Amino acid sequence: MGGNLVTINDAAENSFVYNTFSGGQTRNLWIGLYDPTQDGQGGSHASNFVWADGEPVGYTNWSLGEPTNAGPNGIPEYYVQMWGNAADISQFPSVRTPGTWNDIIDSGIYPNLPNSVSGAFGVVEIIPEPASLSLLAVGVMGLLTKKMGKGRR
Repeated sequence: MGGNLVTINDAAENSFVYNTFSGGQTRNLWIGLYDPTQDGQGGSHASNFVWADGEPVGYTNWSLGEPTNAGPNGIPEYYVQMWGNAADISQFPSVRTPGTWNDIIDSGIYPNLPNSVSGAFGVVEIIPEPASLSLLAVGVMGLLTKKMGKGRR
C-alpha cells in the first residue's frame, strides 16, 4: 500500500499519535525512526537515526537517557518505540514518560520485563500516490456532476 511507519515532525504530531493509537495506555507504538548504520555501541548512535520515509530528523522526543543502544542481554537497539503501555511505563516511571521514545531491539518486547505483555504496535501512515489522488478527484467530480444534474430536472 506504499506506507511507512509514522514520521513525527513536532510535539503536536507526537501527541496526536500517542493519544490516537496508544489504546488508553495499553500499547507501546513502533514509529518510523531507526538507526540504519547498526554500528553497535558508541556516542554516534543518537545522531544516526533517520525516518523510514526519508524526511530529515528535525524533532525527537527521547525518554530521559535515551537512546542507549543497550538492550537486554547486550542486544543492540536500532529501532524506536513510543512508550504507551502503562504496565511497561510503571516499571521505570522516572524515565518512561508516556509518549516519549525509546530505542529498542527488533522484537518489541523486552524479555526482562515481566509485565511487558503488549509488545509494540506499528503506526503506519499511507500517502496515496498522485495518480490515485487524481482518480479520486475525477470520481468525486463525476459524482457531484451527476448529483447536480439530477436536481435540475
